[in-house]
Amino acid sequence: MTAAGAKSRRVFAARRMTGVALACVALALLPWAGGTARAQDGATELTRGQSGPYEIAVVANPPAPYAGLGSRFSVHVTRAGDGAAVRDAEVHLQATWPDGRDAGRIAAPQDPQQPGWYEALLRLRQAGVWQYTVVVEGAAGAGDVSGPITVLEASTSGWSGTVLWLAALGVIVGGIVVFWWRFLRQRGVPR
Repeated sequence: MTAAGAKSRRVFAARRMTGVALACVALALLPWAGGTARAQDGATELTRGQSGPYEIAVVANPPAPYAGLGSRFSVHVTRAGDGAAVRDAEVHLQATWPDGRDAGRIAAPQDPQQPGWYEALLRLRQAGVWQYTVVVEGAAGAGDVSGPITVLEASTSGWSGTVLWLAALGVIVGGIVVFWWRFLRQRGVPR
């Protein structure tokens, strides 16, 4: 085998090892590459009721969030008479702390891909039973529904799992780098 052929094979092998290393890193990071889910995907209905001219359904994902992490609320608004989706209404969520204090009001904009659905992320910072009220105001009038949502005590198990995954990722990437470096050094590929 000629010197040029041997060098070409070493360069090809080095590029292949680089590709393998990058593929391993991409696979390890895959759990963090998830898209944004709508609240109604795998959510639990918290409240449904008729108020004024509207039928209002409230779903949350998760239905019992951990303190400080929040829950994505989706509100489905239809006309009470015929069940047609209500577009261009103003929807707001009002929350009340477990001790009764007002926690404020946030807007829930309409989901442009799903007529009649309005979404908002509600971060509830303290464990306990919170109260929420969904207020809908539209051309036909106003309506509201209320209900409780239980917020769980924050868990630290999520952090320990994250640290464990990061440590495993570090060991995998470190092992690949060491293997790659030794491979290149053994083959005499210039650095």
